[in-house]
Amino acid sequence: VPVLLVLLFYSYTKRITSLAHYWLGFSLMLAPIAVWIALRGEIVITNPWDLTPAIMLGLSVFFWVAGFDIIYSCLDVDSDRSNKLHSIPQKFGVRTALRLAFSSHCMMILFLILFF
Repeated sequence: VPVLLVLLFYSYTKRITSLAHYWLGFSLMLAPIAVWIALRGEIVITNPWDLTPAIMLGLSVFFWVAGFDIIYSCLDVDSDRSNKLHSIPQKFGVRTALRLAFSSHCMMILFLILFF
């Protein structure tokens, strides 16, 4: 239920902040971590290092989703401006947004390497 509440708030983040793309990434990052905990059957984490693989996978999902959401929002930059919605392409321009998306995907690759 907490993961769903975080995900449901995403719809409103573009009205508040340009970091909505990273909110979506954070929302979906929680899925592999929650599945890891569910499959292991542990509600209380006694050793935080047990979560390290799930966190590495979660962080790779975080940067993957955020990077693609930034790319997708480049298509809506005019709509975001006319509707006064916040996004990274609307605030910093498409060129900078695409560079940030590239950097996010590089981070995703790094965390996937760390995961393995």
